[in-house]
Amino acid sequence: MPADSKPTSPDRAVIHAFVVAFYARLRKHHELGPIFEHHLGSDWDAHMERLTDFWITMLGGGTLYRGNPFEVHRKIDALREHQFTDWLALFSEAAADTLPDDQAKHACERANRIAESLKMGLFYRPKGLSQTAPSSGPAPDQS
Repeated sequence: MPADSKPTSPDRAVIHAFVVAFYARLRKHHELGPIFEHHLGSDWDAHMERLTDFWITMLGGGTLYRGNPFEVHRKIDALREHQFTDWLALFSEAAADTLPDDQAKHACERANRIAESLKMGLFYRPKGLSQTAPSSGPAPDQS
């Protein structure tokens, strides 16, 4: 796809099929499957619709998703940084198998950026920085 061209506009049925294929793989994963089963329980159908809206939004098909993925993932205590590697691999496989090439590439680029953002927010803790709010007083004299 040339740098100045846009991916194909997402079709809901195609995106939904992708989401279902991805989560079918994820549910079989030895670590990720139990985490999602625990948090979703019997809510898989609603989750598929929510994630279909999310990916249509991420792929430029309108603003259907209005939520906060970071807050959702922040509440998952069992989630570990290394699991994002497997999540992305399963995502890429499902995208390649179910989406048109340009959408698969675009979805994988977006997924990688989202994963990096989530990892930074969930797991990155700079060494030596205080977790308290900065003082509102004057800065110390550096002379």
